[in-house]
Amino acid sequence: MKNAATVFACMLTAGSIFFSTIDDVSAAAFNVQEIHAETVSDSHSQGIEKDNWSLRYKVNNHNLYLECVISDFSLEKDGYLLVKMNGMEAAKMQKAAFMMKNLPPGEHTIEVVPVLHNGEKHGEIIEFSIKINGE
Repeated sequence: MKNAATVFACMLTAGSIFFSTIDDVSAAAFNVQEIHAETVSDSHSQGIEKDNWSLRYKVNNHNLYLECVISDFSLEKDGYLLVKMNGMEAAKMQKAAFMMKNLPPGEHTIEVVPVLHNGEKHGEIIEFSIKINGE
C-alpha cells in the first residue's frame, strides 16, 4: 500500500512560513501534490541542536513542519538535506524549511542530515520521534 504522505518546500518571510510544493522529491513512499499557500506560526515548535546545525519541528494534525539552520553550508551550492521516515528515504531537500503532509497515524521516527553533493555527511544526524493521532 502506498503511503499518502506529501513533502513540500517553503520560504520564510517576516516570521511566517509560506509553503509550496517542490519538484525534486526523491522518495518511494511519498507523493508530491499541489497545495495552496499556507502560513504556520512556530509558537508550539520543538527544537534540537547539534554541533554545527539545528532543527525545529512542529506537528499539526497529520502534517510535520520542519526548519533547519546550518552554519557554513549552503543548500544551493553545497548539498541537500537527506530526510528519512521510519528508516526509509523520504526526500532530498534543497530548502531549509519544508512540510511532510498527510502522515499516517502512529509513531514515526524522523531523521534529517545535511549531505554534501559527493554523498559525505556534513554534520550529525538529528533524529526524533513524533506521534500522529488517528483520524
